[in-house]
This record gives sequence, structure tokens and C-alpha cells, in this order.
Amino acid sequence: AFRIALVDASSRGAETWSVVGHPLATMVDRFGPLADHAAGWHQVWWVAHVASFVAFLVLLPVTMIRHMFTSPLNMYLRDRDRPKGAMKP
Repeated sequence: AFRIALVDASSRGAETWSVVGHPLATMVDRFGPLADHAAGWHQVWWVAHVASFVAFLVLLPVTMIRHMFTSPLNMYLRDRDRPKGAMKP
């Protein structure tokens, strides 16, 4: 929303198709003090999103979240000839 708010309202093209960002940018435009620092807020939120993604990647191997990725891979690579539930000899 802050990136869209940095663009002049009359020259917004594809930005108007942003369902959430465009209305938020319109509210940022109307709120003076926030609009004055839109570039800084854009950078703060960008860094916050990158930090949360990096935290997700760091926590992925040590939490139960890893099962979202390892379970489908395990099912794909399993031995199809062995009955379900049968243990390896």
C-alpha cells in the first residue's frame, strides 16, 4: 500500500487492480502525516516481510512445519510394492 501511495493518484494504472493495496493506499494518501513518510514505511514493511520469511526458513527444519514439505516427498518416494503399514524386513 505504501508503494502504491508513492505513485501519483492520477497516474495509477495496474495499481488500481490491487484489491487490498489500492484502498489502503487511498487511506494513506488522505492521512497527511503517514503520506509524508510513505517511502520510509514502505521500506520498514518490506524489511519486516523479509525478516519474517527468513525466520520461517530458519524455523522450518526444527519445527513441525517441516512435515508440510517432507510428507508429500515421502509419499512419492515410498515403495509401492509393499503393503501399507508393512515394516521393512
